[in-house]
Amino acid sequence: MTENSSTMSNGTTTAGTLENRFLAWTAVACFSAVSLGAHISWDWFYDTAKERWVTAFTSLSMIIAFLAMVAHFVAPDAIIGKPAEAATASLLALFWTAGLPVVMNPDNAIAVGIARVDNMKSFTILNANLYFGCWLAFLSVVYILGGYVRDIGYDITRAPPKTAAWFAITSGSVVVLGSSCKFFY
Repeated sequence: MTENSSTMSNGTTTAGTLENRFLAWTAVACFSAVSLGAHISWDWFYDTAKERWVTAFTSLSMIIAFLAMVAHFVAPDAIIGKPAEAATASLLALFWTAGLPVVMNPDNAIAVGIARVDNMKSFTILNANLYFGCWLAFLSVVYILGGYVRDIGYDITRAPPKTAAWFAITSGSVVVLGSSCKFFY
């Protein structure tokens, strides 16, 4: 097996998987921190439940991802490719799946808003760091889940090497489809 393969024939984790997973968890923590910082840096009063929800799920995502990073140093064999990692990544995927529509809804004016130009609606990005940070954190979590699915028995011999990337593209497309339905109606 090559160094970048995910598991060896005896089920142990290789150095390539350790490094890739650590980098993915680091990306989730960093993008969550960027999203949180961008959100709380606005001069808004956080008086709506939606604004508090964005603060809560970005904070929790950053903390959980940081703990996963620490777990890579403390007990990598007990975390990487195990159900604990899948549960952690699934929890974050649920947070981001529930949080992205709130952040991306122009009616909420959190990351995206509605501007009127010559009596026409125009959707604009109000907070670019929050907008892109949320998407990149979500895609990083989906990458982790895709890597886990590949590790637990997805037939790697028949799958192309970029399987996790395709999972990420598919998940992102589903969220974009959900957002576009809001715009259509």
